[in-house]
Amino acid sequence: MDASWYRRYLRMIDLEDLEGTAPSLDSLNRIVRNHRAMPFESISSLQRRFRAGLTGPVASLDLEQQLATWERRAGGGVCYEFGAMLRELLDHLGYQPVINLAQISFPGSHSALIVQLPEGRYIADVGNGQPIYEAIPIETPFEFTRGGLGYRFWLDHGLDKLVQDRNEHGEWKSYVWYDLEGTSDAEFEASMQRHHALPPMTFVMQNFRVVVCRPDDDLIIQLRDHDLIHYRASGKTTQEVYGLERYREVVADELGMPGMDVEYALNAWTTITGSKI
Repeated sequence: MDASWYRRYLRMIDLEDLEGTAPSLDSLNRIVRNHRAMPFESISSLQRRFRAGLTGPVASLDLEQQLATWERRAGGGVCYEFGAMLRELLDHLGYQPVINLAQISFPGSHSALIVQLPEGRYIADVGNGQPIYEAIPIETPFEFTRGGLGYRFWLDHGLDKLVQDRNEHGEWKSYVWYDLEGTSDAEFEASMQRHHALPPMTFVMQNFRVVVCRPDDDLIIQLRDHDLIHYRASGKTTQEVYGLERYREVVADELGMPGMDVEYALNAWTTITGSKI
């Protein structure tokens, strides 16, 4: 990408001061945290599938187009949008990131980045719907509770994978298994295409889903189809969302995407899934 792309990207995440600085854990943590300015959402993928028709491959990611979408507050993305963008930025900043795949619903159904620093190896995972606000150490167990939700990460030496557990009703369950080897661009592209397959293989082609994590407020907001959920330390509340105007209001005001064409997005979702608004 040209120099202006990196400047725009750093300006958008309010980290222009990192240009020309040496890689560090503190800076990497700031980069991960500031990516929470963009929502985690499947709506962009639904629109990509809709534009391409309901069969065959969808268009590969265009990093210039993706940055422009973020600048307009017209979308966010899931793991492949965030991973591709962050890899380009980190490489420019001198981190030499390695993209890796992870298993949630199927092997390779998630992706993140491995970053080697003097302190050790870290996972930079910004394309997810969890309140992860820092790089995750691979060799050292890491645990936190945010928005009333509990997470822990630990290295499974037998599998040679980093495992993400979540606490549900007082019980820990494993949800994500991160590979600790890099993957090729071809494998990354294949994983992206599988998320757009029909019949759906993941939530991406099923749900009108947006997650916004607000670290300063210890708040997580999720829109999943017709449910608008607020997670706080005190518990969660749920409201129903129906009708075009209500979706427009929620997407713009609650979820921070005033530039999104909500009518087109809902048309994509209802056409692909048969859902009603």
